[in-house]
Formats: sequence, structure tokens, C-alpha cells
Amino acid sequence: LAANTALEIRYLGTRSRKLPVQVRLNGGIVNPQNLIIPTFLSQPTPAQLANLPTLGQLRARPDVRVRPLARFGFLSNLTAFEPVGNSQYDSGSISVVRRFDRGLAFTAAYTFSKAIDDSTNELFTSVVNPRRPQDFFNLRDERGLSALDIPHRFVASVNYDLPFFRNSESAFLRNVLGGYSINAIFQAQSGQPVTPLSGIDSNQNFDAAGDRTIFNPNGQPGTGSDVIAVDSSGRRVPLGDPNTVAYVAVNPNAQYIRAGFLARANAGRNTLRSNGFNRTDAVLLKNFFFGEDRQYSLQFGAEVANLFNQRIRTISGVDPLNTAFINVNSPFFNNYSIGDFTGRVIQLRAKIIF
Repeated sequence: LAANTALEIRYLGTRSRKLPVQVRLNGGIVNPQNLIIPTFLSQPTPAQLANLPTLGQLRARPDVRVRPLARFGFLSNLTAFEPVGNSQYDSGSISVVRRFDRGLAFTAAYTFSKAIDDSTNELFTSVVNPRRPQDFFNLRDERGLSALDIPHRFVASVNYDLPFFRNSESAFLRNVLGGYSINAIFQAQSGQPVTPLSGIDSNQNFDAAGDRTIFNPNGQPGTGSDVIAVDSSGRRVPLGDPNTVAYVAVNPNAQYIRAGFLARANAGRNTLRSNGFNRTDAVLLKNFFFGEDRQYSLQFGAEVANLFNQRIRTISGVDPLNTAFINVNSPFFNNYSIGDFTGRVIQLRAKIIF
């Protein structure tokens, strides 16, 4: 663009195969034909409940809650990290860079990207991205946006040596009012996707870590709801009661509804986008030069993180192991008020440069 300014346009694509995925080799096999207990948005009529199988009847089927390795004497969980995962990343970016010239340098870069995978968090560092798949033997159902997917990110930085009184003949003006510089970084990006969870072993495969929810396309975005279980007469029964024939959403206007036992969860993985953010950090520096040819300097600095004290409410401020944020039956589902969000931080420093 100019002698001191460059424009760069890039594409980056990666493909990864045979990534480790945490699975339970002796987890129950999930047969979709057994996930047939319906979930209603309003109280069902007697006709709708008539002739529906009960939870007890479904659990009595020979292929429900059966461990595939039980016949070999393995009666408990057998966890493994199988090399069966896949991921892909594609991005386009554009950046402008001005090298330091006449006291000014800056960079600005924007990236548009998409990351897709079928596993991310196999080592249990966070509950908002389950460490195990919903169905150990159907990894294809896990394919979706990666927990690392950040579709939009913009970063700009500037370094500017203020020219005022820098070369003044007055030693007072030069040392007191000159020698200042400002450095600043601004960043803005989309939030990361998370997976709303039911918090129970909905598909009855002996594991509740990855059981997702029922997606209501007409629900209010970002809301969740518990369910109540009813028997064939429409009477409420405890969740897990063998006489259960259906579930009813507590909040029919919720977007994500808890999948009760042997109800089919149809929500995909990482379908809820958490909050994005923007933030500005800045540094103000003052140099006092001394020595022959001003080769030495005493530098004072004020570093300000989160310059505008925004109290940024993002997923990073929420306890990563707190299930209340991601379980749809929780009153704190997708509620950032349970997080700890720091504000502005100022740090003063001094150093001698020689």
C-alpha cells in the first residue's frame, strides 16, 4: 500500500484425523427404537397417552441398559481414548501492517473462520463441552461446530510516540512534557459454542456426561426447561418412575428442553453460542532520557487492562466445572450472573533502559 504499509490476505485450512476421543467401551448400546417416550409442550390428552409404553416396559427390553462386554465378565465402565476423532478448520483473514515510522506503527487484522469436529474436551476441563459423546458407538452424531469455533475475530494495535516537545530546546519541556508514548490493543470476537445438557442419563447407556436436549425451534433463544413425568392417566409421577409414559415441558416456550429417560434428544452438539466480547487494553509510557546522546532512559509506565471497565460477561468467567450454567433444568442455565467477571486492572511499573 505504501513504503511502510503492507496489506496481506490469507487462507488457512487444516484437517486432523485419528484424534483421541474419550469413550466407554462397556457403555450401553443405544437403540433409537427404544427412545420413544414423547415430550409434550402442553398437558397431553387421555387419547394422546393411551397405549403408550411405560418406562418400565422399555427398560425391560433385552437391548436396554445392557453392557456389550458383560458376557466377558466386564460389569463396570471401561474408559479408553480411541483414535477415531476428526476435525477441520478453514479461515480467511486480511491484515494491514504499518511498520514503525515517524513514531507510529499499527496493525489491524480480521479473521473469518469455521472449526468443525466431533470431539474437543476429552480430558474433562469443562462441562459446557462434554468430555464423552452422547452415544459411544455413534460418533457421527457428534459432528458439529467445535468448542474452538470463533467465526469472527478482529484485533488492532497501535504504538505511537507522541511528538510533542520531544526535540524542544528547553530541558524542562523536553523532560516533563515530552517523551510520552501510547500503546493500545483492541480485540473483538464471537463467543464459543457450548452444548446444553439434560444432566441425566437420558438414553440409558450408563453415562450422563454427554446427554443432550430436545430442541424446540419455536422456543425463546437461549432458554432451557425441565420436564415433569406423567403416567397413562396424566398424573404427575417422579422422574424415573416406571409408570412414566410421557414428559411435559415445564416451560413450553424454552428453546432447549430436558430429555427425560428414554426420550429422544434431537439437539445437536455445540448449538448454543455463548457471549462474544470486545476489550481494549492500553499502556502509557513516560521516558526520562539522560546520559550522553540520551542513550539511557528511566521509563515509567501505567498498564491498563480492560480500559473501559466493561465487566465482560463471557463463558471464561463461569466456573468451567459448574453444571448449573449448562444443564437446562437449572434456574441458572445460560445465566452469566453466576460468573465472576473482573473489571479494570491498573499496574504501574518502572525500569531503567541502558
